[in-house]
Amino acid sequence: MDIPLIANHTERGYIEDLTKYIPREKFVDAIAEKSLDAVTYGGKIMASPMQNSDQYLYINVDMAKAAGVKLPEVVVDADTVITEEFARRWGESAWTWDEVLQAAMKMKKDVDGDSITDIYGLHIEQAGRLYQLQPLGGSRGGKIVSPDGTTVIGYLDQPVWYDAVKFYGDLFTTYEVEVPSAFLPGYDSPSEFINGSYAMMVGGGWNLKRILEADINVVVAAHPYFADGVSTTPTGSWVTGIAKTASEDNKRLAAEFLSWWTLSDEGTKLWYDANGELPASKHMLEELSTNEKYDAFPVSAQRLGVYQVLNTAEGRPVTPYYPFINAGFDKAFTDAAQGVDPKKALDEAIKEIEKNISRVQ
Repeated sequence: MDIPLIANHTERGYIEDLTKYIPREKFVDAIAEKSLDAVTYGGKIMASPMQNSDQYLYINVDMAKAAGVKLPEVVVDADTVITEEFARRWGESAWTWDEVLQAAMKMKKDVDGDSITDIYGLHIEQAGRLYQLQPLGGSRGGKIVSPDGTTVIGYLDQPVWYDAVKFYGDLFTTYEVEVPSAFLPGYDSPSEFINGSYAMMVGGGWNLKRILEADINVVVAAHPYFADGVSTTPTGSWVTGIAKTASEDNKRLAAEFLSWWTLSDEGTKLWYDANGELPASKHMLEELSTNEKYDAFPVSAQRLGVYQVLNTAEGRPVTPYYPFINAGFDKAFTDAAQGVDPKKALDEAIKEIEKNISRVQ
């Protein structure tokens, strides 16, 4: 399952409480705190994380220099040696969103003088998506849904979220630094960044190797935040649960395998070595940070992700109505990017979310 669907699958009776078969202490000992919070619903651990995710700001150095943009104080390139201390300084050196916007305005470019932007200043990889855009409200303490997961009233309708929707919409409509074509199906954000379509990209750690090994001069900076807030970053990825409809014998076999695969040192190392995604287990996060086996780039760059998992990560809302909330959130931001008044876009999305929730409650 994708991690935000756990509550929905629990309410529908699809998945089993894992602590019936695996002691809670094993999860607490093995899984990073934010990751464990995200798989816990109603006080029960309903799935076990396979991996995690992270986000960075990628900057085209040549475009920045040409525009007179000074890079953030601490950045990563293909030659950087990433220690724990470096990761801390890197995380503390993040640009504010205002600094990102100012840089983007300087770096956007009309190459042929036809009054049409040819090189955009900034692109946020997953256009209009909750996973990617949650930090625009989260940086200022914004919550999306009530603690019991049953309503967005009193949460998504707060000023912090109206400001977030407006900020995102303004990137497209007022400042014209973002890429309108990014909403087209199949748009390949990292390829377009590598090809020079825009000067900066806020995007996933899964792009690190591909971008830093491409034939362009790129550095990686920490995820932006608002000056009157704190740094928050997207997190969470795929998780595994046990089907509630399985036989008792099969549930116990599944739990035995799941305990080894996602909680043991051996299993989590095997999974990391097989797919290379940022880990969720404490053991592999520690290994990635300290074992000389992972000193060489590009694997070493994931130590930045370890810093975020432990310091800035904020999971998506845990609610059985996540599909409704996700769809409404995405629509509000997408509509604002296409010129709809931000307040109207968010108000209409909230009404639609609440209508859908009441329909199935």
